[in-house]
Amino acid sequence: MQFTLRTLLVVFIFVASALGLGGVWGLAAMVGLVFLVVSRRLASAYGCLAAVVFAAVSLSLLLPAFFVWCVRTRCTLRMCAQQAMCTHQLKEIALGLRSYHDKYGVFPPPYVADAQGKPMHSWRVLILPFVGMDSVYNVYRFDEPWDSKNNKKLADMMSLYYACPGKYDDTPPWTDYVALIGPGTMWEEGRACKLEDITDGPKRTLMIVEMADSGIPWNAPFDVPLKEVLAIDPELAKTIRSYHLSKYADEPQPMGNVAFADGHVDCVPGPLTPENFKALVTIAGGENVDTRNLEALTVPRLKPFMSLFWTRLIGWAILLVSFVYLVSRPLPERWIRPRGQAEAAEVSNTASDNKAM
Repeated sequence: MQFTLRTLLVVFIFVASALGLGGVWGLAAMVGLVFLVVSRRLASAYGCLAAVVFAAVSLSLLLPAFFVWCVRTRCTLRMCAQQAMCTHQLKEIALGLRSYHDKYGVFPPPYVADAQGKPMHSWRVLILPFVGMDSVYNVYRFDEPWDSKNNKKLADMMSLYYACPGKYDDTPPWTDYVALIGPGTMWEEGRACKLEDITDGPKRTLMIVEMADSGIPWNAPFDVPLKEVLAIDPELAKTIRSYHLSKYADEPQPMGNVAFADGHVDCVPGPLTPENFKALVTIAGGENVDTRNLEALTVPRLKPFMSLFWTRLIGWAILLVSFVYLVSRPLPERWIRPRGQAEAAEVSNTASDNKAM
């Protein structure tokens, strides 16, 4: 059995394009298709047995690929469902904050302090009646610290409500929804913010951000200071982060859901620039930020030479052309004739060539 250099080159192109488009299982699927085509052509020479054998080999290659495709599709659907649940959960929290404002005329303070000014309880505790958690709110002890025996027991019971549905089961029971506190923000220490204080516009001011692995229990009177964020994390890659957008990885991605002061929720597709981040968090900075396209506010990424659509289109075209070439090539003589007939044909051809000479 001999191959020309052209055929070997086409085989290499076929393997490379199949791996690039579908990975190992994509290559297995394409090789299985080649086996199916070859089995039909071999059936005329060796009968149905050859076709059955080659079909079995083809299915053994195609079924694992189909199984992996099903698993990945299920994971993708699960991630989409988790993202939708996370959006809904953050929306409920944002509406709870707005309901608190409608009743008291102000948003809740970042924390409740004791007589000495020591932080005691979080804003997440204060909005419990406005998110349908009256039963927890009624047994919460405000005369005890947030980490007292009674309140800590409630914290363990309620940890899932303030956790993103996309987080892994083995992560600690921390809240994934935090406020950015500090002077100039909605959550300035020692005062409660009103809607009329947000002169930049409620729809352009961040109220709550999603932050996976925050390290903050949901009822703890702690959040993230804006000053520390801008100083420690200049690219803000670790401030807004999410698990439910992470594909086949254990690390949260620098993107996630955010809630604005008007109550609407959106998804930031990447790390925000420091300037845009500060403009969105402050309530009276005078910045005119367009929140209809959050991607334009993120750190610029290098643009690919060619869009993903055209890259995949060209890849599929190369794969299809190489596939057609390979299956249209004539099969080796030893494949389509019994061994004795093939050798006799070679001897006859050699004798004819010698006689002609």
